[in-house]
Amino acid sequence: MSTIEWGVVPVVAAVAIAPNYMVARDGFGVPSIKAPSAVAAYEGQGFAVAQDRLWQMEMARRLSEGRLAEILGPTSLPSDKEVLTLGYTPNEIDGQVAALSKPARQALDAYARGVNEWIAQAKSAGKLPEGYGKAGFIPKPWTAHDSAAIAIHMLRQFGRGGAGEIRDLLILEYLRARPKVGDRAFALMDDFSWLQDSKATPTISPSDDLVPRPPAFPIPTAAGTKAQFDALPKTTIFELLPGLQIAERTVSRKAAEQLAVPFYTGSYCMVVSPMRSATGKVLLLSGPQMGHTNPSIVHEVALRAPDLTVRGMDIPGVPGVVIGATPKFAWGLTSGVADVEDIFAFGSSQPGQYDYDGRHLPLKKVEISVPVKGQPDVTIVQSRTAFGPVVIKTGAGVFALRSAFRGHELSTIEAFLRLPAQASGSRIDRLIAQVPMSFNFFYALADGETGYRYAGKVPIRQPNLDPRLPTPATPANDWRGMIPADLMPHARNPKSGLFVNWNNKPVGWWPNGDTPVWGEVFRNTEILAALQGGDPRPFGTNKLRAADLGRAVESIAKHDESWRYFKPYLQASEATWAKGYDGSLIEGSVASAAFPAFLHALRRTLFFSTTGNFTSEAYFDQLLQPTVILRALKGQTHFDFLAGRKPEEVVAAALKAMPDVLPYRAGGFPVPGLEPVKYSNRGTYIQLLEWKGSRWEMRTILPPGEAEAGPHQLDQVPAARQFLFKPVVSP
Repeated sequence: MSTIEWGVVPVVAAVAIAPNYMVARDGFGVPSIKAPSAVAAYEGQGFAVAQDRLWQMEMARRLSEGRLAEILGPTSLPSDKEVLTLGYTPNEIDGQVAALSKPARQALDAYARGVNEWIAQAKSAGKLPEGYGKAGFIPKPWTAHDSAAIAIHMLRQFGRGGAGEIRDLLILEYLRARPKVGDRAFALMDDFSWLQDSKATPTISPSDDLVPRPPAFPIPTAAGTKAQFDALPKTTIFELLPGLQIAERTVSRKAAEQLAVPFYTGSYCMVVSPMRSATGKVLLLSGPQMGHTNPSIVHEVALRAPDLTVRGMDIPGVPGVVIGATPKFAWGLTSGVADVEDIFAFGSSQPGQYDYDGRHLPLKKVEISVPVKGQPDVTIVQSRTAFGPVVIKTGAGVFALRSAFRGHELSTIEAFLRLPAQASGSRIDRLIAQVPMSFNFFYALADGETGYRYAGKVPIRQPNLDPRLPTPATPANDWRGMIPADLMPHARNPKSGLFVNWNNKPVGWWPNGDTPVWGEVFRNTEILAALQGGDPRPFGTNKLRAADLGRAVESIAKHDESWRYFKPYLQASEATWAKGYDGSLIEGSVASAAFPAFLHALRRTLFFSTTGNFTSEAYFDQLLQPTVILRALKGQTHFDFLAGRKPEEVVAAALKAMPDVLPYRAGGFPVPGLEPVKYSNRGTYIQLLEWKGSRWEMRTILPPGEAEAGPHQLDQVPAARQFLFKPVVSP
């Protein structure tokens, strides 16, 4: 295990002075902007980030605006089409910008000025990134529109949940066609896409819950689910598959990974209050998991002005700091996965129309021209209902995506621009309560207060509807407003002195919605075990130090999150490799490779004869999560997957069906010209803070480095290999 030793802050490596700001860089190339005002600081941020990541920013704005094919050619057209099928027109993006407050608009405009200052210098000095020369174009001026488009695309990636109804409908249609299932497919749906699991470990304990009368989340009846299914327009699996790809943004997400733009959704956060801290001072660790690429998907910056002092992680192309600290408080963020989107299903009696409330309404056609390098322009047509853009059109109906946040994504960016000015827990909480996107937000104040807020606009749905299936579009089934902020999960100063979250359930009474995320088997228990000497129960008492949080990062990257749940079955079996195994993922270990192979064999032994492989082995493994496997093994499912067998007989059969395995090879992320960094289940950026009485002691890591080229491209790799952090100047 690595230890954390607080070292000396690296010396300033270079200074660049502009009329309105000064950019100083530390030994790792991290820019610190000093300016006479917040507006000037954002201008300096734009300049510094463009120095580090201009090509990445170019790719980000083109991906977000559906303009990749203009410079990369027709192979990028599928990504552009997917983005524009559900996205906004340029005028609609500009409308969101215009609706922001004056300070937020000034921040976007100032950032754009800074970017353009660097573009002008780079063009003049011949220092544009080589990607421009290879692709044969020069950058157009940066605009507030570009930053807004990137922000909207990013927020839709990390701050949304829901729209899983197409996946659930596809599963239901598939299962109904299975010979052993038929109409029992609805029982299997309850097993595979459960709404509530009392054994799922929440972030908030019952004693810390500040919502005395939670909103109701009725569990639908089997008869109600069947009636809802029957009321939907008839579809086929082949009609649903393309819609699933669009709803899950499969193509554009893959393009984002290839272009080093945010693509992966995860993140963990740990907050320790003074009562639980060995030093009596607050601790906070935040590790957003957004994928690992070269250059890093995110960036690090410090901004200092009389009205703005903040340091932390920023998104290339967007002003402000998303995760970080001010002199008064620190904060962290994870994706919330709340069900903030629904698929509404309309009948369609004529092509180009949809039926609603006895009327035949025309689909609105939004035409967007997309330039394609080397080919004629392509026109992409987005069809819209009054509820949102169309995802699927069939001969019988139209399925449209309705988002609770649609048209208001940028209010989240406004909140984060306002965040550094807040001075108390109550003000922070009120600000985050207004955020429409789904996030888990954590904060720790220098005075010792800690807090948590589950953010997002969550619809109040008709109580008899099953949220796992598309909603038949009728006035009676319309949303009934949004859950009020005071009824959203939130807590302050937990009695256990600890907040832990790895995208897990916010509080016990909160349901899964249309995506079976939270169950008995979930990864946040690994953080608790790492912090509490192996005890995964949520509310321990041991005292914690900053080094304990740092070691937890390494521990959770090197442990299988499912092992502890299946350990009793395997250690009671004849599997010699399981004797003494503790779930560690160790390079060269046979047991580390054998356990995931066993889980796959156990899935097949329990489910395959009933369900088949759901069209692919990868989808089979994805749908049948460890929680489903564990429930089936315990005989706790609606459908009898044991089929008269004892659990130990099923385990023995799975062990017998396992192939021979090679020693474990640790997964990692690539580094140009070097060996990959192993054990990639970690934050893209990680910050670790401890209050020292007068300032924060802050350490961060951002592999492979701050810049996309040059001496700071890969200089954080050595520390990342050892799960270490670099010291930084306190905000």
